[in-house]
Amino acid sequence: MMGDGWITIARIGQTSLLPRPLDRLLRRADRLPHRPVLKDDNELRPLASMRDMLEAGRKYRNCLAHRIADIAAGKIAIAEFRGECLVEFRPMTLRTGWLLREVHIERNRPVPLALFSEVEAKCDQIGIPRIDEAGGGDGSKSYRRFTGELEWG
Repeated sequence: MMGDGWITIARIGQTSLLPRPLDRLLRRADRLPHRPVLKDDNELRPLASMRDMLEAGRKYRNCLAHRIADIAAGKIAIAEFRGECLVEFRPMTLRTGWLLREVHIERNRPVPLALFSEVEAKCDQIGIPRIDEAGGGDGSKSYRRFTGELEWG
């Protein structure tokens, strides 16, 4: 993937516009950097190519399109959970793995807590750590009840 990309960038003339070749390079990317989710999982499917990303962007119509460059650079990894939502992972320091960062649904609407909890449970099951948002005790539960049982991310 990246070998052809460097050739494309090297061929850019002084008067060429950079966005066009970069756009072509990203759209043709058939393999993305390492992802935290294995391909053989039935519930959590990694988006492993730029084609997968573009299809998910059309399906969910959310912030995914604005994160394509970070995904291609390996700063973010995305997986789809049961065809219901996109799960965002970020790399941890010292290359010690990935961290569950956010869950996104169509049009960036608030994620129902039940769905968010299912994603958290799945990540716990496969060994992907997350930040424990429930660490606040009863106050945290009251806050979630107050906000209508939605995760605003």
